[in-house]
Amino acid sequence: IDGALSRDMARVIKAAELGRAARNKSGLKNRQTLAKVVVAGEFNPEYSDILADELNVKETVVGGADEFTGYDVKPQLKTVGPKYGKKVGAIRAHLAENGDEAAKVALGGGVYRFDVDGESVELGKDDMLIATKGANGYSVETDGDMTVALDTELTDELIKEGCCRELISKIQTMRKANGYEVTDRINVYWHGDDFIGGVIKEFGARIAKVTLAENIDDLGNHKALGKSAQPADVNGHQTLIALERC
Repeated sequence: IDGALSRDMARVIKAAELGRAARNKSGLKNRQTLAKVVVAGEFNPEYSDILADELNVKETVVGGADEFTGYDVKPQLKTVGPKYGKKVGAIRAHLAENGDEAAKVALGGGVYRFDVDGESVELGKDDMLIATKGANGYSVETDGDMTVALDTELTDELIKEGCCRELISKIQTMRKANGYEVTDRINVYWHGDDFIGGVIKEFGARIAKVTLAENIDDLGNHKALGKSAQPADVNGHQTLIALERC
């Protein structure tokens, strides 16, 4: 067993899990390609491509996620209440204004100290409810010593690539429903709006390679296949797709 490799891959798996959680929080589909993911914490850059592929992002950046990360912090009433009683309200207000500082101290294993009405208050990680929030355009998740920030800003190019992946998924599902063998070559016919036309024009070669399509053509040129066409919602773009085995 290669111990170093095992440790490195465990960190890749952890980063992927946090990245998926960040994507789920943002509400973006897994098939929507994103620009980058930023990983802060122990992570071997040699495995950046693996993480990028797992999360469907263009680039993995190692280090510096703190600048995309903020924290919402509240007192843990089970521990803070018995110790500080009526001062809980003032403690909550202080943490709301100083959440980033308090969280960084606590997550680093320290004790966060401040005064309330002349009385010293000391809070550790177990005394706080810490929730991660991202800066504008980022969805962030933290677990222990690792933080993952997912860039959620969508450019036109990324939106097109997301639609490309969605089209591939729809076609592959139709192949299976039609009972085609995995090695069968097919022709693909489509009808949709100008945006879908632009996606097919730009990514047609990739779609053909993945789906084993010999040709991808406008359904309007093959009206006899119109009855077999099936509606597909491609990220909000209503499209008709028909397949024909070669």
